[in-house]
Amino acid sequence: MSRKTKFMAITQRHFGLMEWADDKPFSRQVHTDDLIAVLAKLDEPVHLFGWSYAGGVLLRTAAIKPEQVLSLTIFEPSFECEDLSEPGPLLRAREDAWKRLEPAYHMAEGGNLRAAMHIGLEAVYNMKEGGFSDLHTDFQKVHLDNCHTMLPDLRAEPAKPLMSEEFNRIRCPVLVLYGENSLDQYKLMAQETSNSIENAKLTKVPGVSHGGPVQRPDLIAKAALDFIISQTH
Repeated sequence: MSRKTKFMAITQRHFGLMEWADDKPFSRQVHTDDLIAVLAKLDEPVHLFGWSYAGGVLLRTAAIKPEQVLSLTIFEPSFECEDLSEPGPLLRAREDAWKRLEPAYHMAEGGNLRAAMHIGLEAVYNMKEGGFSDLHTDFQKVHLDNCHTMLPDLRAEPAKPLMSEEFNRIRCPVLVLYGENSLDQYKLMAQETSNSIENAKLTKVPGVSHGGPVQRPDLIAKAALDFIISQTH
């Protein structure tokens, strides 16, 4: 993407290998506040791209500071978008996904974070057993470098579900992408997001799952760039 646009990638607080201060917890609210602080230092509004956990951060940012966001491109946003006490397709899909993911967190709680990341990613990405090893070695390293975030994420204070009032404050064009082979919870969250935002477009990416940005970065980057460039003409 940086070959065709002025591009900046942000590492969220507590992620990566750098030393972070312990003054703020791992939470969606903290990560949203951090992104808003970054945008406040820029000279102009920007196009935002994110994936999964970051997708919810981007949606909240665009609702709070709509004047600073030109467009959103999100691959399968992962966020609280319904009352978990209310039965429905998304709740059932989440329960099914958790059954696959739960063993990874038990392993992480036992101290084996690297192995937990292996089986956790295979569950989330809807991969066969051992499929983690099929990812490019650079992407394997990125995931393993962040295995320390598994438990803080699990134990983080739950974010409040995004409500219609917040979605209505998102005024920019929005592209929501989802993978053809993704778990139902991610497909349903993508559909929920698209249906909740007036200027949203929903697009399926063939041949990928929730790991689309590392499985086929070329397809994801092209879709994002085509959308962003279309907003500039």
